[in-house]
Amino acid sequence: MSFLVGIARAAMNAVILAWSSALLILTQGACADGLEAEGREAAQIEYQVYLSRWAGDIKGYLQTPDGGMPGRTDRHRPTFAELGIETADREVAGMHINVGHHQFLLESQRMRFEEELLLDAPLLSQWIQFDAGEAVKTQIKMDAWRFRYSQKREVITVPGLSFQPGAEIYLMDFHYRLFNTDKKVDRSYMKAGYRLGAAVNYAVSSRFLLVAEFYQSLPFPNTVDTTSLGIHGYYDLLPGDGELMLMVGVSHRKLRYKDEQEVPNNLVAETSPAINIGIRYTLGF
Repeated sequence: MSFLVGIARAAMNAVILAWSSALLILTQGACADGLEAEGREAAQIEYQVYLSRWAGDIKGYLQTPDGGMPGRTDRHRPTFAELGIETADREVAGMHINVGHHQFLLESQRMRFEEELLLDAPLLSQWIQFDAGEAVKTQIKMDAWRFRYSQKREVITVPGLSFQPGAEIYLMDFHYRLFNTDKKVDRSYMKAGYRLGAAVNYAVSSRFLLVAEFYQSLPFPNTVDTTSLGIHGYYDLLPGDGELMLMVGVSHRKLRYKDEQEVPNNLVAETSPAINIGIRYTLGF
């Protein structure tokens, strides 16, 4: 088993190295797009800064063993519902850097939960036994960062339509606490996922843009598996040299993480549908 795990880790490191090398090469190529010959106009660089918030119903569970040993956690528990968590709010801040048809994305996501409740049923988590009716407090952090490279390609036969495939690294920062004055469960880890996907963009008019996007993780062991599907509309509030766009949309998001212990850490969080609203400002040079 350790031999297979070593092979999987080596393969994953090779993918990371290849992705990073490709990103470096593409970055250099993007910066050279408009500088190949004297007298040619330099490639325009655009910066898009955005803030958004999305909210929706959440379901799933936070199975947390102790050392991967049997009998130290309830299967597929605790659920978000039994911890008094029914909705999720995610705050997002990010930036696109556009160089010609190349785009680079840096994004930070913040999602936190905090509840106090009486447990409806007995719960075993990380080898700590909580009784039915016991008062507990829970604190959960599910933050994330995304780093993406994509290329925008115009569909010549349909004015205003473009296709934008991409690859990204997704980092999850997870921390789960369940405690009272006598007992405490505390588990945290940071894990990566590697995703491929694409967006389809359609400029309905000079001020209104529709974007449909789908990204899915690659099936590497001991990595975060995330699926996201969404459609968003962007409306330019201040047409001119700099765009200020209002964004409204709906999305489906599912996150899964399961490690390779005999009894694994097993995390599932699904938010669907999520309503998204935000603003995006574009400045070009």
